[in-house]
Amino acid sequence: MTSQHTPGPWFATPGNYAVYVKDAYGDQGDLVCALSGYGSNYRLRAANARLIAAAPELLEACRLFVAYDTDESGDDVALMLAYARARAEIRAAIAKATGE
Repeated sequence: MTSQHTPGPWFATPGNYAVYVKDAYGDQGDLVCALSGYGSNYRLRAANARLIAAAPELLEACRLFVAYDTDESGDDVALMLAYARARAEIRAAIAKATGE
């Protein structure tokens, strides 16, 4: 099953109340989602916004790892490069999702 989503990159607004798609110029593009809540929910909204904004990168990192994990070409150099790329993408996506 294939699902379609708005292509990334996505980003959380500085106030972490909404997630947008970056347009071709790197500016705020279409709204992906808006988060609601007030007061003590600020940290939760911020964490949720970061996680949602990282979703396209997380999906791509998972796809890269699955491609690496199922590669049976026997080409050790290509496998090492695929592993390194998947690992770097996974780390970057985690950092974006967690704000680290």
